[in-house]
Amino acid sequence: MLIGYIEVTGGPRMNALEIALEWYKDSKGYRLNGEGKSRTVVGRGGRLVPTQPLRNDMVFLAFAGVESDRELMKFVHHYGLLDEPSYDESFGMTSFDAETLALIPSRPILYGEYVEDHLATARMFRELLALTVQKGWASRALSDWITDRMLGDKLGNVSLGLVSGRGFQIRLRADSLFTGMLMQLARKISGQSQFRACDLCNKLFEVGPNAGRRADATFCSPEHKIQFHSRKRSIRS
Repeated sequence: MLIGYIEVTGGPRMNALEIALEWYKDSKGYRLNGEGKSRTVVGRGGRLVPTQPLRNDMVFLAFAGVESDRELMKFVHHYGLLDEPSYDESFGMTSFDAETLALIPSRPILYGEYVEDHLATARMFRELLALTVQKGWASRALSDWITDRMLGDKLGNVSLGLVSGRGFQIRLRADSLFTGMLMQLARKISGQSQFRACDLCNKLFEVGPNAGRRADATFCSPEHKIQFHSRKRSIRS
């Protein structure tokens, strides 16, 4: 399954609720470390590059499409790690040896995040979104995940901002990319956004006025609509 990265541009309408995050990516990229259930995704120790991934209000949907190690690595290279920056903030600072006064450069303490945990979380994102499409009952695993990961915990800080000429805006500042995506997911679901599964790739996509797609749309992109009907014609011939 291909992961879509959606570029967001400003428009005349202002969202009354902004979810923000100042995040960082490793300039040298990321690598897989270890094997089996103990494998992790780890930064390569490059310069931390500031980024604002939640300016894309559909990052949570891109993450929901992650189903393999390869897709997770593609997501992390684009947006950064989910829980922590690549290394602690003291990297790059220097100290002096007390006896020789020689400079002692710090070394990065790289944080690794478990691949299996992230793949399981992405699966729960998909199941929760699918539940909104099917309007059925949540599985026991999904119910437990919602209770453990979405309910009761503090995900960030709330503030009120004034946008010149446009009014007030509530700002939720997330603690991490993961908590920011949880906020996005909860906002979309609680805001009664509608999602459908693409008839070609089965990928979930948003429909309705806010998404700029008809409510009865059945394909996630024009390209998939063309591919679907092209395959049907090939089968008939």
